[in-house]
Amino acid sequence: MTFRKLVLQPHGVEPCSEILNRFTKMMNDKIEGDYILTGDETFNGMIVGSLTIPTGVYCEMNGMVTSDVIVEAGATVDINGTVGGNLISNGAEVDVRGTVSGSIIERSDIKSVRVHSGAIVVGGRKSSSD
Repeated sequence: MTFRKLVLQPHGVEPCSEILNRFTKMMNDKIEGDYILTGDETFNGMIVGSLTIPTGVYCEMNGMVTSDVIVEAGATVDINGTVGGNLISNGAEVDVRGTVSGSIIERSDIKSVRVHSGAIVVGGRKSSSD
């Protein structure tokens, strides 16, 4: 008896392997221009521009962003890489273990940016009232 692998796929839908390959490539490549995440992502590449993490999205940032990283309320980000500009939090959950070349700017009464031992923040911390 011979068994064949049967993969059922609705019309117009890409195989998972193609989606995964495209996703992995995008997150490891160099992206020119400002970038807004559309879902949970691990980022290992480089963005020449700014990165925005919207509400409800999780990002593990291991790569480099040459400009600002803007994190909206309700988003979560782990920064293990390098932020070339400012880290701007609008009430998000942020853990900094990497480098922020600019300042950490908290634009909310909720102060939820944690800077861990070994992290580097060149410009210090500021709040929206500064």
